[in-house]
Amino acid sequence: MPLARLVYASLTPAPVSSRDLMEILEVARFRNRKDGITGLLCYADRRFLQVLEGPPEAVCETFYRLLRDSRHCEIRLLDFRHTANRLFDDWTMGFAGVAEITNDIVAKHSPSGDFVGFASAPDAALAFVTELGPLLSSGDLAPAA
Repeated sequence: MPLARLVYASLTPAPVSSRDLMEILEVARFRNRKDGITGLLCYADRRFLQVLEGPPEAVCETFYRLLRDSRHCEIRLLDFRHTANRLFDDWTMGFAGVAEITNDIVAKHSPSGDFVGFASAPDAALAFVTELGPLLSSGDLAPAA
């Protein structure tokens, strides 16, 4: 079965609370399980960085739904490609927030040295999530309240 990987970055109009993040993850995991999508959602500094992997049509439909979601603005598609393997094959949607996103990993990959820099650096964003993923204890855990 062909797979696609999509990476995007977006800004949120206002800070997102832990409760809202838990709700976002709950809905995403339900939909992703049904649609065969896996991935990782990162949130810090009012910014999302997300990887979606799965059947190309399902990945595109999910991204189009996110484009219409009022919790996102300044959405930037960083990468879309066909791939033979998933990076996050065991997770319906992993999560990394400020507690998991350490400054040393961000500084190592971001051209500006901060989380904001990933919005304009597709290769850096993908390298960041590829390194971050294995450091997370479990992808499908909810953010700390």
